[in-house]
Amino acid sequence: MTFPGYTADDLTTLPAGRMRLYEEPETLTLERRRSGRVAQVRPVTVYEPYASRFFGGQTVDVSAAGMKLRLPGWVKLRPGRIIDLHAGVKSGALPLPNRRKAVLCRVVWTQLDQSGEKPQLVVGVEFLSTINAEAA
Repeated sequence: MTFPGYTADDLTTLPAGRMRLYEEPETLTLERRRSGRVAQVRPVTVYEPYASRFFGGQTVDVSAAGMKLRLPGWVKLRPGRIIDLHAGVKSGALPLPNRRKAVLCRVVWTQLDQSGEKPQLVVGVEFLSTINAEAA
């Protein structure tokens, strides 16, 4: 998608909260994020109340409004589901999950990644506490 009269540099300098374009090799892509994201790999434990099940994974990137996770391919999550997320501070053993310290998240999108040795589910989640704070 191109915008006549604008370059990719012009469009990345829009005020925060507005749509931005970033340049990829040979294309311009529309980016609709509310906040910037930072690549971080941390262990996570996810509790999915619908299945009453815990499973482990890791973060891919984190922003103020949500994060992208990598989970095992057998996990059955659909957009709209509410999950409890427990993030670790470093790789290694996680402390036992505690629901009082959990972050409530809504699954926004899912994508099955079969490029590796084992299939993985890539999940985008948004923090519900951020949504509530913005609405107030």
